[in-house]
Parts: sequence; C-alpha cells; structure tokens
Amino acid sequence: MAEIGPLLYLFTLSLFNSGFKLSAKDYLHFLPGLLVLVVMLSAKWQFLNISYYLFTAHFFFYLFLTWIYILKNKEQFRPDDLKWKWANYVCLG
Repeated sequence: MAEIGPLLYLFTLSLFNSGFKLSAKDYLHFLPGLLVLVVMLSAKWQFLNISYYLFTAHFFFYLFLTWIYILKNKEQFRPDDLKWKWANYVCLG
C-alpha cells in the first residue's frame, strides 16, 4: 500500500511526458515503504496499526499531489482528451 501513491504520481508524470525517465531522485519516493518493510519484520502489531494509518495518509498525499499536477497543467493536457480522461479516471478509481 505504501508504494501505490508514488506509483500513481510517477505514472501520471509519464503519461503526459513522453520523454519521462526515472531518475535516482524518483526512487526516493519508495524509501518510506522499504523502511517500514524492514522494521516490520521485527515489530509488534501496534507498529503495524500505526504504519497502516501513516501509509493511508501517505497515499492521500500522493493522490492530492497528482491531482494538483493534473489541474495545474490542465490547459496543456486538455487537447489530448483521452489521456486527460484516463488520468482522472485512475485518480478517481
């Protein structure tokens, strides 16, 4: 669940930018999920409960960030109506 938000954001960036390539900086989006995976192996259930709420908030942050990106570039993306609709449907889904 921790990686869905960054994947959504990076997917949206790549959808509208045909020259998009993942950089080393982009991999930092996945660091929180990897850290929790390592800690989870030795943690108790209380940590898992807290981490679930944190990653739910993490996902909503990336969903919000994706919608801001789409709306900020609305005039540029609007001519390609199919991609515009697809990005909105993915975010709503």
